[in-house]
Amino acid sequence: MDLRQEANHIVAIDSNPKVFETMPIYRNVTYKVGVGFDRDVLESADINHADAVVSCTDSDETNALVARIARNLFSVPKVIARLYNNKNASIYTMLGIQTISTTEWGTRRVVKLLNASDLDSLVSIGNSDVEIIKIHIPPLLIGKTIQTLNSMGVRVISIMRDNHAFIPALGTLIQKNDVVYVAVEHNDLHAFKNALGL
Repeated sequence: MDLRQEANHIVAIDSNPKVFETMPIYRNVTYKVGVGFDRDVLESADINHADAVVSCTDSDETNALVARIARNLFSVPKVIARLYNNKNASIYTMLGIQTISTTEWGTRRVVKLLNASDLDSLVSIGNSDVEIIKIHIPPLLIGKTIQTLNSMGVRVISIMRDNHAFIPALGTLIQKNDVVYVAVEHNDLHAFKNALGL
């Protein structure tokens, strides 16, 4: 998803005006020079009407501060802070601030690409506690029920069959060429892959 192509207005704030010199011009993106935790700068960016704030500077402390200001002073409903050091992620989560660790995410993505198989992680939820996985069905599951797959520590959320997606019942039989979408806890992912022989 590209937010620039949706019906969104985006305001990017940076203290270095040179950053914006190389940025492309989009009609729904406004660039503001200023410090991201300055109240006047945030108000000029119309933070009072923001649906979300993402703080992604190169400083964990700045990102946490901007996120806290957005959450506590301006009651922004969705606040995300990028962290380089993931050790404080649980504290931010308790404060209602979602975190992303680009280092951790990047490392996981590289490992996934290197170990590409019939499983593809589409979305990580929370602090990567739960993942939504796309599975190209291996032969051993053809003719098995969704209940059988669920007994492997996952929850089937959808099947794509003949270019049509649907939510299956527990008794639905898995067919050749099905693509199955499941939710799995990150800690159970390795055991699930082993159960599938992947």
